[in-house]
Amino acid sequence: TGRLTDGEPVRLEFGGDFEAPEAALAGEVNLVAQVEPSIVDQFYRFSDLSLNVIASGEAVPAGRQQASLTGAGEFDLDAGRFKLSNMALQAAGLNVNANADGSDLGTDAAAYSGRVTVKEFNPRAVMRELEIEPPATQRDAALSTAGFDAQFDAGNDHVQFKQILATLDDSSVKGSARVEDFAQPAIGFDLSLDELNVDNYLPPGSAEQAKNEAPAETGGGAEQEAAEIDLSMLEDLRLDGKLS
Repeated sequence: TGRLTDGEPVRLEFGGDFEAPEAALAGEVNLVAQVEPSIVDQFYRFSDLSLNVIASGEAVPAGRQQASLTGAGEFDLDAGRFKLSNMALQAAGLNVNANADGSDLGTDAAAYSGRVTVKEFNPRAVMRELEIEPPATQRDAALSTAGFDAQFDAGNDHVQFKQILATLDDSSVKGSARVEDFAQPAIGFDLSLDELNVDNYLPPGSAEQAKNEAPAETGGGAEQEAAEIDLSMLEDLRLDGKLS
């Protein structure tokens, strides 16, 4: 790493190890970036960012995971704003791209906006990478492709996703969603689903079994109470949405 001089680009390089025995976690970090500082104006621009993290230990799925982050951006501390461009995260079989802008940082009027894209991936492969056993499904090809793309606007107490396009196998969902008041979330959405074959995601043989079995009968009293679903957890849920 060269000397930091006002107005002069400098190549930043950093590497080191970390360890958290109480969390059964250890690893290494390597960072490279080109930085252009304007110390007087408190403005910093970076490019060619390359951050690589390798973590291992009992707390890490499969005992070892690696993640990398690339991109560019700028921070204007005096104006309280930032801009992140062409950010790309790779980890556990996922490729996530994002752009983001922030303004009025550190104030009640702080605002963030941007776009996030999760490139098409294989959910089963990601689950195996994280040592999660994929569920057995009636259709072998179920849970084989998925993706996500949306624009977002957010503040200190809300976030909204617009122009959502989420895909799972042959199904796609479009629309918008929002969360207001993080302390007591109020969730809203307006989504449209083109098609979904639920049978594809049921355990093998369950759809045929459901066709051949008669509905279970309850005689009331204790038997009916046992069959009822406890929905008490939803009493304080504030939800307003439409799915078509």
